[in-house]
Amino acid sequence: MLIVIGCSWSYGNEIPKHDCFNYAWPVHLGKHLNKEVVNLAQPGGSNENSLINFMTFIANNELPTDTLAIFQTTEFDITKKETKRRKTTGKSTT
Repeated sequence: MLIVIGCSWSYGNEIPKHDCFNYAWPVHLGKHLNKEVVNLAQPGGSNENSLINFMTFIANNELPTDTLAIFQTTEFDITKKETKRRKTTGKSTT
């Protein structure tokens, strides 16, 4: 089993297909490794939310001993960067 945790990049939001989830990189990696893929990624997800989803999943499911987990993080200091951007440009990225 391959468990992927992350935001829109792991979910596949940037892929221009109606079912982007099925074309995201975790699917290709799972095929390459010959593993079932559990993609817990969520568009707009935070690191905290991703961790909670992952912990909930592993607490409620029996995992094979050869399970791999990849945690694709978002920026840890995004709040600081956004505050600095607003001060210097007067604009928000949101």
